[in-house]
Amino acid sequence: RIQGQSPAISAGARGPAERLLPSMEASLSASQVRPLVGKLVQVFGLPGGSRSYDESSQEKTQEIVEVNGECGCCISWLGSSESYLIRTFNGLSVTVPEANLREWTPPPTEEGGFDAAWPIIDRGEQGQATASFAQTVVSCLGDKGYCVIQTFMSDQERADAWASSQEQDRDFFRLKREVETGYMGFDSNNKVAWLQEGREEESDSDRLNSPDEEDLDNTAFRASSELITSVSSAIGGLVTSLGISYSYLMTPLLRMSMTKTEEEDYLPESVRDMMHDSDSNWSEPIQEYIHFSKRKRLSVMHLIENGGGDIWFYPK
Repeated sequence: RIQGQSPAISAGARGPAERLLPSMEASLSASQVRPLVGKLVQVFGLPGGSRSYDESSQEKTQEIVEVNGECGCCISWLGSSESYLIRTFNGLSVTVPEANLREWTPPPTEEGGFDAAWPIIDRGEQGQATASFAQTVVSCLGDKGYCVIQTFMSDQERADAWASSQEQDRDFFRLKREVETGYMGFDSNNKVAWLQEGREEESDSDRLNSPDEEDLDNTAFRASSELITSVSSAIGGLVTSLGISYSYLMTPLLRMSMTKTEEEDYLPESVRDMMHDSDSNWSEPIQEYIHFSKRKRLSVMHLIENGGGDIWFYPK
């Protein structure tokens, strides 16, 4: 279940918060450990909002943000201000006194929660946190076939991605009717576009034709692409325990819902109709899909902007 616009990665159950965070705390020295560092928390009872925090300069900004009710992760303890540095799931960095924080456990994934939070922690101890995160993801994949990951993405980042998706030169298309379900799932009503610019034919390892998008600026999707790459790298050495392995990432696809007025512009073409044209190369979509289905091991979706709804996973 997708709640509001909360971004998550779905790549499959024990208590989600407890699995990931103890090793985060263990990675900090005794002098650095505070009760909530590395914990998932919720902000409450904070009068007048909080000034946002610039992590690069390590200083508070003049911007006042309302964070009561927001959930996120405690990155570190700031002794100078006697408060915690918090990163909310909406991508805000703020400092909050301990009295205005309580530990928070996400609901089950079936009720709109998640299995693991993307590892973020201070003090340069990302390695151990990432290892614990990877173990959680692989454990979920083994237990139930999927994993829901909570990421940290700001409203501005989502707005930038939405604006970039609306560029007139972006070449959206529909996959062929006979193979669309295999790529996109049941009851898909989506248009798609490639996110890689100017891919050379010789590097087209997934054998899916992509348009030349050299003039498009995909900067707004860079963080999303890096998240997918990072997940793949983090779990790559562990998924062999599930009897699978992989060494190649398919070029990411941008997937968007269509409005009623767009549906007539993106009617799915049938391979059967192409067969009547001797020059249509009608067998290529079928060959591409066969090649794709033989190579596919894991599927990753990063939900950037949405209005809520349900995603159903069907066991093979």
